Formats: sequence, C-alpha cells, structure tokens
Amino acid sequence: MQNSWLNPDWRIQELDNASLDGISSNTSKMIYALIESSLMPNWKVELYQHINQHQLSEPYSESLFSGTHYQHLELGPVVVNITSYPELQTKWLTQFEQAPLGCILVAPSHVQQNHIADLLRNRLTIYKNATPTFLRYYEPRTMLAFIGALSDEERQHFFYPINAVYWHHNQWFQAHWSDPEIVPKQLGSWKMPPTQLNKMTDIMQQIQSHEVLA
Repeated sequence: MQNSWLNPDWRIQELDNASLDGISSNTSKMIYALIESSLMPNWKVELYQHINQHQLSEPYSESLFSGTHYQHLELGPVVVNITSYPELQTKWLTQFEQAPLGCILVAPSHVQQNHIADLLRNRLTIYKNATPTFLRYYEPRTMLAFIGALSDEERQHFFYPINAVYWHHNQWFQAHWSDPEIVPKQLGSWKMPPTQLNKMTDIMQQIQSHEVLA
C-alpha cells in the first residue's frame, strides 16, 4: 500500500485485506487465531459446525486462562490452530473486521502447539515498575501502539516462537520479524520499562490524530 500514514520506525505494514492463502499453502508455517471469547462466545459452536460439516478432525485449541490466577474467570482468550481450515479462516477474518475479537499469529510448523499456548499464557502478565499487570496484548485496537513500541529484538523475545501477527483495526495490519539469533532457553517475566510506555503513548497520540483527520 503506497503513501502509508504509518511511521516507518514502527515497522508495521498496512494490508488491503488479510488473505492467509499463501501462508496456508506453506507447509513450514502454522496459523493460530487468538480470540477474545467474551466477545465471541460462540467460537466453539462455529468451530464444531465447521468440522462436522466438512468431516474434519478437531483442531488444537487452548484456553489461556487455564492454569493461571485468572482461571476463575469464565471467559477469556483462547488460541485455535486454524492452519488446515481455510473456510473457517475466511469466516473468522470477516468477523475480525466487524469487531475487535483478537488477532492471527503465525509460527514455524515444527514448534509444538503447547509451547505456543505456554508463551501466550505467560505474556498475559507483565511487570510495570515491578507491579504485575494484566496485558491484553492481543487487543487489536492497541496492538499497533504496543508492537510499534517494541524493538526488533523485543518482538523476537516477547512473541518467540511466533514470528508474524495480523490484526484489524479500521484496516488490516501486519508485523513480522526474523527469529532471534539466541533462542530464549525459558520463558521469563516480561518487564516493560518507562521508555516503552512513553513510546506507546506517543504512538497512540499519532494514531488518534490520524483517525481524526481520516
């Protein structure tokens, strides 16, 4: 997309639409939908209707609140492997355009699915000034500011082993990055410094200014 209003320092691309066809046909990639189930409570019904209609096997899915101190909450984010379900991909992408339901994540196919869930679950709590804070990093209305405020190295380590994210807020966006040179040996607590918070605030102000003028 030419003449983008995006600051190139954010390293985020605008997309005319989110087609996952090229990724779906790439056997080295896996596609996951990260869904806010409180906004899409019928996700499992739609999933089972689809797999029953097409006589497909049930895909991997996981509640991210399970096993955390948020598990008492009835509804929360869920991750679903939708790699082999192109029609479901199209249906859910359309729904993502209509409401802030979540985002799409891409990871190498050799990564175990439970490792993806462990990563996403771990990142629900970050530390601001040594205070544990719940982070809806999958919230499409704030993802541009959050991801835009991360350096390439921070993206690699925050999302590892995920290496691409797609989301919709007024339009589709994509961010992707290479794998880190040094692979993290274990998940650690993520600490957000004041400089990153300030950059997020600055990006949010720029986004709001663009939306006012649009």
